[in-house]
Amino acid sequence: MINGQPRICLHDLDCLPPAKCLTKIKSCCIFPLNQEVPPIGCPKGTRQLRNKNGDLLNCSPTKPGSCPGGALCYQDSINTEQFRCCGKDPSDGCGTGQRALKHLNGSTLLCLPGTAECPGNGICEWSFDIDRFQCCEADNGCLHEEIPVFDSKGNVISCSPITPLLCPDEAICRFNFWTASYQCCRQNNQLGKKLLTTRCKSLHQGHHQSVQKHIKEATGESRNLQQECPLGEIIYKLSDREDYCSSDVDCPPMGRCNLHIHLCCGPPGECPVAGEHPVFDEQDRVQLCSPTSMKTISKRKCPADSKCRESIDPLSGLLTGQKICCMAQSFECVASGLPFPNEQNPLRCDLQNPITCPLDMLCQASNISGISICCSGSSKSVNLNYRKRQRHLNLCPQGWQPYEHLNIFCHPSMTTGNHCPGHASCILSPITKQFICCSPVVNEEGEDKLNDNDYVDYYDKKEGEDKGEITTGKQNKRSNNKNNIPLIACFDIDDVMDLNEDGNPRRCTLDRRIPCRSGFICQPLQDTSSHKYSTFGVCCSERRTPHIAFSASSTNRKFSQIDHQHRNQDSKAFFRCPSSSQIPVIRQGQNLFCELPGQNCPPGSSCQSAMNAFAMMICCRKARQSSPRCPDGMSPERSPIGYVLCELLLPDQCKPGYQCVQSKNDPEQSICCSRPKNARPAVNAQYICPNQQVLFRDGSGPRFCSPSATQSNCPKNYYCEEAIGQPGIFVCCSMPAQPICPSGFDSSLDLRSGNPIYCSPSDLSMCPADADCLLAENRANTYLCCESREPGRICPQPGQHALLQINGQPEQCSGPGAPCSKSSYTCQLSYTLNNLYVCCGPPNSAIVCADGRETYHQEFGKTVQCNPMSLYSQCPSGFECALSNVPAMHVCCRRMDAPLPGGAPLPQAQTDIPPPPFVPPSSSSATFRPPIEDLGCPLGWSAYEDHRGAHHFCQDTLDMTCPHGFSCAQSSVEGIFMCCRLASPIQCPQAYSTLMVNNSPRLCSIAARQISSNASPHPAADGFGGLFRQQQTISSPSLSTGQNNNHCPNGFTCMQSSVPAVYVCCGINTLPSMSTDIGISKSTSSSSTELLCSNGQIPAYLGQYIRYCSNLGQVSECPPSYVCSPSNRVGLNVCCHPFPVVHRRSTSRSYSDSNEQKDKIDILNICGKGSLVAIDEVDGRSKECDGTTKDECPQACK
Repeated sequence: MINGQPRICLHDLDCLPPAKCLTKIKSCCIFPLNQEVPPIGCPKGTRQLRNKNGDLLNCSPTKPGSCPGGALCYQDSINTEQFRCCGKDPSDGCGTGQRALKHLNGSTLLCLPGTAECPGNGICEWSFDIDRFQCCEADNGCLHEEIPVFDSKGNVISCSPITPLLCPDEAICRFNFWTASYQCCRQNNQLGKKLLTTRCKSLHQGHHQSVQKHIKEATGESRNLQQECPLGEIIYKLSDREDYCSSDVDCPPMGRCNLHIHLCCGPPGECPVAGEHPVFDEQDRVQLCSPTSMKTISKRKCPADSKCRESIDPLSGLLTGQKICCMAQSFECVASGLPFPNEQNPLRCDLQNPITCPLDMLCQASNISGISICCSGSSKSVNLNYRKRQRHLNLCPQGWQPYEHLNIFCHPSMTTGNHCPGHASCILSPITKQFICCSPVVNEEGEDKLNDNDYVDYYDKKEGEDKGEITTGKQNKRSNNKNNIPLIACFDIDDVMDLNEDGNPRRCTLDRRIPCRSGFICQPLQDTSSHKYSTFGVCCSERRTPHIAFSASSTNRKFSQIDHQHRNQDSKAFFRCPSSSQIPVIRQGQNLFCELPGQNCPPGSSCQSAMNAFAMMICCRKARQSSPRCPDGMSPERSPIGYVLCELLLPDQCKPGYQCVQSKNDPEQSICCSRPKNARPAVNAQYICPNQQVLFRDGSGPRFCSPSATQSNCPKNYYCEEAIGQPGIFVCCSMPAQPICPSGFDSSLDLRSGNPIYCSPSDLSMCPADADCLLAENRANTYLCCESREPGRICPQPGQHALLQINGQPEQCSGPGAPCSKSSYTCQLSYTLNNLYVCCGPPNSAIVCADGRETYHQEFGKTVQCNPMSLYSQCPSGFECALSNVPAMHVCCRRMDAPLPGGAPLPQAQTDIPPPPFVPPSSSSATFRPPIEDLGCPLGWSAYEDHRGAHHFCQDTLDMTCPHGFSCAQSSVEGIFMCCRLASPIQCPQAYSTLMVNNSPRLCSIAARQISSNASPHPAADGFGGLFRQQQTISSPSLSTGQNNNHCPNGFTCMQSSVPAVYVCCGINTLPSMSTDIGISKSTSSSSTELLCSNGQIPAYLGQYIRYCSNLGQVSECPPSYVCSPSNRVGLNVCCHPFPVVHRRSTSRSYSDSNEQKDKIDILNICGKGSLVAIDEVDGRSKECDGTTKDECPQACK
């Protein structure tokens, strides 16, 4: 039609397709087109995949990854005996091999047949999807404005997502839906410019300005694409013309579709070169770039000293296809010293082999994770500028600094007192995870904030001495502020202040980061109104609650609430947010971790990379500018800052009459609030059930309930839930509307409806590939198709590892029977890598427990790593986090049961021969982690376990059926109580030292002592009576069945520890190093069969076995601080301390001991050779007799 009139024609060339010329009337007419029928056999919105020959791709629902390109395996609706690969239909209503043209905003470009509205080579076709005419163009398998890359023979270059480097430079590997294969694509810049120009001319003049705006946005002239995604993510561009997405299927494998902005967002990735890190701009975002070889419309350049590189995914190691700016990072020594020989390229070393560094150098961990470098120690060459720079390398937590700016490492101990000088405290470093001596920070003028002594900044003082200057102004200011120094005293004169061993007050923090000892509480310092760091206090006796102490002087104090809240949040978290305006989300005292590209953070927070640990993803939220407030009708608990922070899952945090609830203006913050007495729920109030559940109404109002009631008053299929925004008020709510998969799994969604796919455990074909049929977490007897969040296994057989090449990619092979580069590897089919053949074989070395205990496996061949410094156990019940056979790696090991009194003793150490090699457990004995967490006691409590490892459950807090020392407490699951006790360290009684083997107390059994003597009231066995009992045990045939000692070395005896029913080896104050120190003659000690070091020391132990070694003087085979040394047996080498501890004795004491020992041996020889004298168990003297009284001698004596 032209101006409403038919177009006159003489032949078909005068008409625009698909119209033809009707010669009878000489007009262009549209004839019915041979339109393609919609695809069948697959669910709506999907289409069956065909290969290059047009054959349908079959699949198997039991084989994961049997369909390429992210397609799913469905049963053919036409031929039900076949399973076909179905993927998202890229045609959007166009015919086979075509795609729909769209506007810049993502809407479909409609057309009218017979008009030139379709740009380029597009034609107007009828869409079976929207029942309208739309513009369609040929689909070459690449994105818009991309063209395939051809080789010299004119064939499209094939590639693989595993090996994208097969494509030439600036080319990207794309999946071609129409051939079901991967091909290389590159930008067609000339076509993109022509298409933009053609479209601008063809569109209506009234939309000219808006079109120009869209064009500028597409070219990056008026908007920053990077600012569209959340902080810590970048946009994954689909093409130069279009970035619109509607689901995750539209995005690359590394990205997810953000439905709020309809853009593909994903992690920026890491720099591919070791030692380089991404460059961040002023908004703390990763700076994107464009390669110089690409002739793009808008180039983004990197700053100086940085390069534009394609990032890699930190989890899979694959290229993301995104270009970021990378800069080489200068190395720094974390503990102390300077990198040798320079900061740009220092000499690298191995912490397990420190001799790789030159003399006077020390091998330390650098600021780059996984790289250790040689560092020079403190010498005259370390100038003042370096010492000032050490202030930025603060290893202490926030609010603390190293003592006199020196990194002094310490070891916390409750029995030996404080190892740090002055008022410094031994605190765990959040950077190196080591204990270091830290003191409270000082202000910018050098004035102390919380020290009772007038300390001076060490480096400021040193500068004044070097320059010969005296800063009188600072001294005057110090003298004027003397009256403002906080008064270190308790609030009440009746309170007792806790003192250190040096007589100084014991310091603490109000946020419990540095707690007080048992029986003491932390009270703030008096007269701290003008001091910023008011979170420090002093330990006072617990004669009254801290709330009373706080409220007594809270009227005269003003605290910075926002600063305290922000610092309190940061002090609990090991990892910090990248932006200063955000704070990390805390759950039970730890960071809330997340995974990208998935958003597993609560509402109001986002998943971002931690500032102090790159690639460690944590949840961050915006810091509030106001104090948290209680809900309506509730008042906050009083404190110096106006409120008391708490955590919902921890008990006994609020005083009586208060409870821990969510803040009204900050749902991520919980505070202690009280509700008015006798307050009843208002019927007219608005009550909302959680998780979009339906409220059950009883008449005009909701039905209220009680969660602690034995019989619920809610009807069938309704549960008692706490109303949102109404703490403590419970109403009857329906079951959650949407079932969810267990933790660690995501629900498989139906492409047609978007709902979870239900399944049956007896029919595996109901779930798509890479999904398992699991029980729903919030519904009973309901099964869902769930996909694991962990990446798939490359090798098909469990326990096998793929052979990796130098570039980190698995080695590919041609087919079954094909050779691999290593003889122990075979060529196998990988379902995860789109049916490619890779080299698979046994792992290089099994990661098992270092002491030979059973190692926990989540699945065969895959150990579960853990962190021993974590506040919460990452291991299942019955296992604990222990050191593995790989240095600096910890795994879950079977917990050793504590010996019962009178029960079977622990197995005796085999000291004659080295322990047998560890054999990994078979697949039948491997343990698997359940989909839900095990029961556990509250934070700071440990559960009771019998000799079989079973727990003891109880009814409620008033139940008295728990064993001695345990109480009935609420478990981690609501409504279930179990016997728990406060966790305490295992140590010997007072005045006795604990035998530590590999930093753990050595356990023992008292069974042997009970057999030899049941009447001994004293546990000491190093005296005269103990010598007789040892000789009697050895000489008696009836007691020589393996119970020949109490499993403790010489000088130690088996005693009950601080934990009931647990016995450890204890000694008197000092650790004897020679046989004369324990009252045994040289002849007796030389005849002992116990294996010791050549100098008499106790060697290192591997569990219950001695740690043997082969290379003398080497440290690689021994635990830390041990070296391979000769033993007291010829031909056997053991791990010993290189510097023995010699306990000096006075001349008179040695002379007295030798005479006393000689007398004791003479008394033993009274009965002649082959007989022993009877010793009184009470006073240790020999028993006398006169032969007149019958049975006056013990049994077996005469």
